[in-house]
Order: sequence, then structure tokens, then C-alpha cells
Amino acid sequence: MIVTATVTVIVSSLQSSLGCFIRGVVFVAISALMRGNINIRFSLVLASTAPINTSATVISATSILLTWNHPISFNGILHDYKIRYKLASDSRYDISFSAGGRPFYVVSSLSPFTAYDFQVLASTNGGALLGNWSLTVRSSTKEGVPTVPLNLSANATSATSIKLVWNAPMLLNGALHDYKIRYKLLSDKNFSSPITAAKQLTYSIVGLTPFTDYDFQVRQLSFQVI
Repeated sequence: MIVTATVTVIVSSLQSSLGCFIRGVVFVAISALMRGNINIRFSLVLASTAPINTSATVISATSILLTWNHPISFNGILHDYKIRYKLASDSRYDISFSAGGRPFYVVSSLSPFTAYDFQVLASTNGGALLGNWSLTVRSSTKEGVPTVPLNLSANATSATSIKLVWNAPMLLNGALHDYKIRYKLLSDKNFSSPITAAKQLTYSIVGLTPFTDYDFQVRQLSFQVI
């Protein structure tokens, strides 16, 4: 009896395909010797090559535009592109998703002022066959607006001066810039023009009216609000 055996080898690169193909030949050849007469058919399926010219353009503090060119060879019909990314400081990619069939995608919901690594691949065969990942492209989001300074306190140091003390914001979302202070009489509606307190966490307001109540506010500047 003649037995027909089919070996399908799915590979992601030409170099690995040769090794897989040879191993498949050896395996089936040994089976043929054990079974007697046999017809052997080999099917070699190559995955897509990697997308090329991947680039990243920063859009905002939380989004980055990725663009790329189609692979030199899909080795099949394109199903979709997949993107994966990670923090530049991490060693493993934890987030991946489908980006559709167009050679661009806006990755959103990122953290401000943070560096990320991105890669793209093309999938074929109805999405079952994943191609090679592109070269890594690294990009950093823009600065965002910092959260509010914490634990602001005011202590009178004389009849005409008050010392303000505060803690840095929980999230700077950017580089450290100057703090701004504004104040007003408790009975007034409008605050004074902001005073620059540099990058320190304390500042003394002088020239105040004795035995008078004041309201004080502090904010930390960023590139977005300077």
C-alpha cells in the first residue's frame, strides 16, 4: 500500500525555513523507510517579511503616530498589522494589538513625558500567520500638565509676612519648572498677579496688612502651561 504524507512547514524567516524544511525531510524520510512505499509532498509556507521604515511622530502628551512602509514581501494576502510597545526602560513587550490594514496608527492613552519602544508586523493567512517584527523605533511623549502641589500650609512669621510651604506634585508629567504663587484678601474675588517662586518648596510673602486674612494658591508650571 502506498501512503501519502504531507508536511507543511510554516516559518517566519528564510533562514529558519531551510532548517525546518530539512528537519521535515529527514523526519518523513525515516517514516518512509519504516512504512515502505510512500509519496511525500512538502508545503513550505513563509511568513511576511518585516514592515520597513517604521517611524514615530509625537502628537501630544499621551499619543504618538506610527507610520511604516509595507513589507518587501507579504508572502500571502495581508490580513492586518499588529503593533506592540513597551516602556523604553522595560525588557519585555507587554502590550500588543491589531492596527488594521493601513500603514499608520495613532497609539493613545500613553503616559506624559515617557519614552516608549514600538514594533510592527504584518499578518497573513487570515491572521493565523504572523510575520517578522520591524526594527524598534523609540519615541517620547510630550510634557503634560502636572498635578497640584500637595500639603500647602501658611504660617505667619510677622505682622506683615507669611511663609508658605508645600510638597511637590505627585505627578510632574514633565521636567520640573518654576512654581507660581498667587494670593488675595479673603474678602476679595480676584487673585493677585502670580509670583515666581523658582523651583523651591517654600516662599515668604511680605508686605501684607497686619491682622488680615488671605487666601493662597500654588501651582507647578510645565512646558504646556508656561
